[in-house]
Amino acid sequence: MPVSENNEFRKNIKRADLKNNFLKKIILRLDYSGVIDIVETLKLLEADATFDKFVEVQEGFIDEFDFKLNDPESIATQASISPKELKAIKTFKYFDESKEMILEMNKLYTTLTVNSAKYIKFEEYCALFTQVLGKLKERNKFLSPLRFGVRKVNDCLLEVGANFADYFNELFFLDISKPLEAIGINSNQITTQLSDHSKVDEFFFNLLRIVNTGVLQTNEGKKEVYQVIVDLDGYTYDLDDLTRPSKRESLEEFETTSENINVALFQLFISTLSCNFLKKMMHESFKDSNIFGVNKNEI
Repeated sequence: MPVSENNEFRKNIKRADLKNNFLKKIILRLDYSGVIDIVETLKLLEADATFDKFVEVQEGFIDEFDFKLNDPESIATQASISPKELKAIKTFKYFDESKEMILEMNKLYTTLTVNSAKYIKFEEYCALFTQVLGKLKERNKFLSPLRFGVRKVNDCLLEVGANFADYFNELFFLDISKPLEAIGINSNQITTQLSDHSKVDEFFFNLLRIVNTGVLQTNEGKKEVYQVIVDLDGYTYDLDDLTRPSKRESLEEFETTSENINVALFQLFISTLSCNFLKKMMHESFKDSNIFGVNKNEI
């Protein structure tokens, strides 16, 4: 299929067209200032039906690694916070029964992390995040949003020997399927990492592709595989909608911003896949013995 036809095919794919996925992690994150006491906000939230799905809470302190953002730019009001100051800030993590959904809140940011192979519609966890944000806004008069982002981590295993280009768009990956021993590289120890940063209107995007080689133990014995990770995130600093006096209007516009980022991430994601792989993922029953970690969307 010519490149132009490939691009046209990808452009017409909708999220509902894909019946299978290898999405393993989703993170929504809002950074802010102006929150003086997060504990009072949490008391309000814990009494609300929004928190019914959470069954456990852990209290701790912000980890410097968790705090860092993969940004070409930094958040000016928070960049000057020292590691020592960070470690003194309390953070609260709420877990659902499966511990696959984690809500973390503190005076600097709120994140909602979903670790699950089971497909969940973006609208569901975005609605939960928006409800939490509404309570945060309601309780903190001087809340000043700084940055909002959505991150999606896709992860699968491809058997070594399979044609890499049958699954992934070589425009986004180094051609690792060729024998590397010929140029003196041990392909059993290779890790390839490529990253791109871009800006479209008020949105910034990071696209990270990682390919590791390893061994997978299966019922048929050991198999040499590539672990292929497509890690995407989109974010914006343009959050004037959250400062509107009307709570309903501001949250509606925030959900629109979230959806715009999500749509852009989807288009970016499918651009990294081959048309052949996309067509297979559009079938109700996905069958391919060369690839592992692709799961059916069970809604």
